[in-house]
Amino acid sequence: MGKPEITELPTRFLVAALGSGRRWKRLVAVVIVGVGVAGIAGFFLLKNMEADQEAAVQKQWGALQGCLLGEPLQAGEVASARVRAIQLTVLGMPHEQRAKAGEFAWPALCATTASWLAEHAESTPTGGPELKTAAESLAKAMREDVNATADIGKLVDDVWKNATAAGLTAPLTRTPTVPKPAVALLPKEAMRTASGLAGEFAIGSLKPDPAPMKSLRFLIDDNALVGGAVLCTASGVPTTLACKGVAAEVAKRTPGLALEGTTEPEAQPWIFAGDRGQLGIFRPAGVAAVTGTPAVGSSVDRDGSAWLLLHPNTGTPGDLQLTHAPLTGDVPPGRPALLDPTELDSFNDATLLWGWILARTGSRAHPPLHLVGHKLSDKGDVGPPVDIGDAATLDRPDRDDKQPRFSSCRSADNMAVRVHGPRGDAVTFYTGSVWTAPVALSTRGGVMQCQGNEAVITQVWSQADPDGTHSTVEQAHCNSSGCTAARLSVREMLLGTDVQPQDRGSFAAANVNRKLLLVWNAGPLGGLRMRFAPLDRMKSTPDELVFDSREAGGQSDITEVRLLSTTDTAILFVNTTKGPHLFNVDGEGKISELHAHA
Repeated sequence: MGKPEITELPTRFLVAALGSGRRWKRLVAVVIVGVGVAGIAGFFLLKNMEADQEAAVQKQWGALQGCLLGEPLQAGEVASARVRAIQLTVLGMPHEQRAKAGEFAWPALCATTASWLAEHAESTPTGGPELKTAAESLAKAMREDVNATADIGKLVDDVWKNATAAGLTAPLTRTPTVPKPAVALLPKEAMRTASGLAGEFAIGSLKPDPAPMKSLRFLIDDNALVGGAVLCTASGVPTTLACKGVAAEVAKRTPGLALEGTTEPEAQPWIFAGDRGQLGIFRPAGVAAVTGTPAVGSSVDRDGSAWLLLHPNTGTPGDLQLTHAPLTGDVPPGRPALLDPTELDSFNDATLLWGWILARTGSRAHPPLHLVGHKLSDKGDVGPPVDIGDAATLDRPDRDDKQPRFSSCRSADNMAVRVHGPRGDAVTFYTGSVWTAPVALSTRGGVMQCQGNEAVITQVWSQADPDGTHSTVEQAHCNSSGCTAARLSVREMLLGTDVQPQDRGSFAAANVNRKLLLVWNAGPLGGLRMRFAPLDRMKSTPDELVFDSREAGGQSDITEVRLLSTTDTAILFVNTTKGPHLFNVDGEGKISELHAHA
């Protein structure tokens, strides 16, 4: 045999060391089996790692849903709609109440969960990169949105869409700390329904009955309405609204129409054109009863006829004429109202309402000031003077002041008359057959309503400054013993929230069923909101969302709001860039759509 090759020596030595060829074969088999086992173990280890990552991303998906939504979505509900509803709740909360000290508020607190989802998104079987990008964008937006004022709806829907595409099916992890979503009292569709009035009108063109009772009557004195101005009456339970165009001859005076004086509930109001009827005092049928002579007071009886207290333009302050204008036919000449001309400093110092001539007597030359009443008989005879009381606390307006100095209201129990001064008002009551002494008011102006044995006066002031528009509501409750008043700063009520009224025309207040009704437009961010409670409980009463006014472009088309009310119901006017909409608010604070009909 020849010598072995050098390269063969190690193998031969190894075989010799192992003993035999059979032993060598067994070793090779063991090695092969070991390598196989290691490969299988590695495969299963990799699969377990993948399973762990998939479980982690599913868990993070459930956590993100819970953090943003709180509760599972309802059938047909999209994530962005739920997020918007929660945002509307959060915006109405003061900042310090939105989170515990040292913690982020919703939705910023969800940014970390969204980041975790993005970090593991690529472990999903499909769509990982898209989900990662969407989750990162949402996490960034939420991290920067510390006050919940950003519109993150599109980003939320992008994450939900990509999570579905990636096969994420984990159920929501319930998070009870998420604020409850706001539930709108009215759907957005309510703002797409026609009001029943053809054409548009400005809120300022609403001219209410100055002395309403159970029914609420008002003019819409705007020639932008098709056919011109309309006279509307809201009545009944539930409230119905009937509107009818004024007569053609009356419509020619639009704008410039108004309801004046007092009207019995059974009668239709007369319409006054120009300054207190200077351009015509029109019967309900549209025929002018008086032209060219203004009335300082009027009282429409149950039969529809009117007593008018007229002031000829050429007369002295005390040269007032009383006439009874029938519903049809000629108007008889006026006769002196039997007031001492020397006792009146201005023709505005007298009025006629509910069948009474009232006058503030006593001039600068003949003090002191007193309120005096003369009762009209059914035949129009002027009764003897009744001294109502000392009015010395009332400041004397300027002689040229043409603003009405009297206003009134009436209930089944009493009648109240308010006397206006330049810096303060006073109110007196007529109960049964007795007048009470005038009591001073801390409020000036505002809407007065009679309820039972008291008069409720609600006044709103709005002031604009560099920080925005700030509204204040003052409400006085008066009876024959005196008045109590309370004031509410809307700015303080909403301090720390993000739902302040947008501007002067964005806030309205009214007395309804002995409670205060507040309605305001918080713009595209906060929607149209309301509160309904006694004034002293208003700060602790949460907002109610009337509806979300934000449109698809992120703007709101609401331009102004206004309330007209009787003692137990109110009409809410919401003007938009697309036209006006009307709603009824009943004595329980329930709101519903209201449509005008002929």
